[in-house]
Amino acid sequence: MVPQRELGHASPRGDGATRLSFTEPMSPATYITITVIVAVLSAMAWSYYNAMVRGPRRERAALHVIPRTAIRDLVEGASARVVGTVVASDELVRAPYTDRPCLAFRAHTKSKQLSLATGRRFSTMEPVESEPIQRVVAFRVRDDSGEVAIVVDHVKLLLEDACIDPHEATKHTPVVTSSDGKTDYHEAKLLEQQPVAVTGLVRRAADGTLQLAGTARKPLVIATRDGALEP
Repeated sequence: MVPQRELGHASPRGDGATRLSFTEPMSPATYITITVIVAVLSAMAWSYYNAMVRGPRRERAALHVIPRTAIRDLVEGASARVVGTVVASDELVRAPYTDRPCLAFRAHTKSKQLSLATGRRFSTMEPVESEPIQRVVAFRVRDDSGEVAIVVDHVKLLLEDACIDPHEATKHTPVVTSSDGKTDYHEAKLLEQQPVAVTGLVRRAADGTLQLAGTARKPLVIATRDGALEP
């Protein structure tokens, strides 16, 4: 059934008064336009929900699929999640924007660029995010029961992100240049003595000690984000 819209014409009533009746159908083009707008807004709302609500919930839940294990109770060949503090094993790296010594970092920039996409009547400012850069060096995790070495050949970083004031950044080189002159610098770091949760496969090193490591298919997860340190 085609939706109706109302256009006025006079309709006499028995008491001599005049009533307006509107019965002209809505045009197919208008109906299609409204349907497309509703569909686009629904898709945008679902995308926002997935990115801002559903995604983080799934991520937090995934961090706790493997229960926490005390380091002294680790078993070779099993998957385990340990929670403790970071202990440096050897060298440190420096975060690219703050130049702060750390064991791991992940950094990227966000900016807005003028879009002149074909088919658009007006230009718009579109958000653009650079490819993240990251680096991790070997370290150890210590809890009340002992220490375990962390092997960083295959790693996924879930670190707490922070937006850096560009005036305080000491070494940043923007990967993305913003059309409006504003670029946001995001940097996540893993620092010495920082609480951390590490999930991976327990394996034995050449010297007989146990390590936590990852594989190409199932990388080691190093997490400091909200909820990661919970039991």
